[in-house]
Amino acid sequence: MPKKKHRHGRSRLPQVKGRGRSSDATGSSENERKLIMTTTGEIYQPVRVHYVVSNFRRVIKTFNRLQCVDFDPTQDRWVWLYTAEAKKIKFKKRVDSEEPVVLGSFLKKGPHEVVLDIRSFERAIEGIVFFDRHIPRKVARVTDVSVVNRLFDIQEGSSSTFDHFFDSETVVRNDPEKTLQEIEQIGSTAQDENAKRASIFAHMEAKLREPLPEIERFPVHFYEDGIASVDLALRSRQIIALQHWSGNTRYTYADYVQELIKRSALDKEVPLNVKGSLLARLTAPIARVFLVFLEKTFDIVRKKSIPPFPYDRTTDTIHLPADIEEELLRLISTGNKVEALKRVVRLTGAGLRVSKDYVDHLAESKGKCR
Repeated sequence: MPKKKHRHGRSRLPQVKGRGRSSDATGSSENERKLIMTTTGEIYQPVRVHYVVSNFRRVIKTFNRLQCVDFDPTQDRWVWLYTAEAKKIKFKKRVDSEEPVVLGSFLKKGPHEVVLDIRSFERAIEGIVFFDRHIPRKVARVTDVSVVNRLFDIQEGSSSTFDHFFDSETVVRNDPEKTLQEIEQIGSTAQDENAKRASIFAHMEAKLREPLPEIERFPVHFYEDGIASVDLALRSRQIIALQHWSGNTRYTYADYVQELIKRSALDKEVPLNVKGSLLARLTAPIARVFLVFLEKTFDIVRKKSIPPFPYDRTTDTIHLPADIEEELLRLISTGNKVEALKRVVRLTGAGLRVSKDYVDHLAESKGKCR
C-alpha cells in the first residue's frame, strides 16, 4: 500500500496567564505563554502506555488488519492514525483535513514489551479502550502508564518521539510494594484499630502532599476496575500540572482532594472515624473515587493472600454467604455503604468496580424484600 503522509500537527491554545497577572479586554501581553495543543484539541502532555505481549506476531497481524494503523520504517514504529476505524472516536476538536493525523505510535521495546506513545491523556484513554477491542487480552495487556507531569509552552516545541522522556533515568517508578510495607509497618505498631487507621491515613496524607516527579511510571488496573480508574489517575495529574503552569507550584494531590470536597454539593460525610483527618471530610461519592485512587495508585487495599470468598474473575460475579450479606445490609442501612464496599473487597479480592456493583445490587434487590 502507498505510504501515507502523517502529521502530528498542533494548534495554538487560548492564552494562559501566570499567577498575579491581570487580564484586559484583549488578553494580550508580551509575557503571556501559550500551551501546546494537539490537532484534536487536547493539551499536549506526553503519555506512554506499557503492554506486556505474549505473542508479538499476533499483535503485528492485528496492526496489518487495521486500516488505521500503518508501519513507519523511518522510525521502526507502527503509527495509529485518525482515520478508518479510529474515526468513530470523538475528540474535542473536529479534524477535516485529508492528511491523516497521528494519534500515537507503537514501538517494540523488548521480546515481550510494546509501548504506545501518545500526546495527550485523552488519547491514551481512547487508545487503551480501542486496542483492547482489537487485540485479544491473552496476546497483549496494559500493565503500566508513564506520564510527564508538566505542560509545555509553544515556544518549547513538541517532539514526535518520547524516548528522551520515558527511557531516561529520571523516570520515577511508583513502588506499590514499598508503600504496602510502610503501611503494614505503621499498622503493626498501633494499639487498636482506630489508632491504626489514623496512623495510616496520616501517612497517606503526607504522601499526597509530596510533589509529583516530573516523569512518573505507575501500575494501572484497567482490567479489574475499567478505564475510569486510569482516567482518574491521568486527569488528576493534568489538573496538578495546570496549577503549576499557572504559577501555583506548591499545588499537590492533597489540594486536589480539597478542591473535590469544595465542589461537592452533597453534605453527607463518610464516617471514617478519623477526627480532623483530611480523608474524614470526604463526601460519599468523592470517598469512593478516592478509595479507587488510593488502592490503584499505591496498592494498599488488595493483599496478595487468597481471600475467604474469591470472586469469579471470568464473569466478574461475587457469591457470599447469607449471614455475611445480612451484615452488609445492616452496614448499608445505617449509612456505612463505603465500609460495606471495603468489606466486600477484603472478602472477595474483587476490585472496586465489581465490588460496588455487588453492593448496589444487594442494596436494591434485598432491600426491597425487607
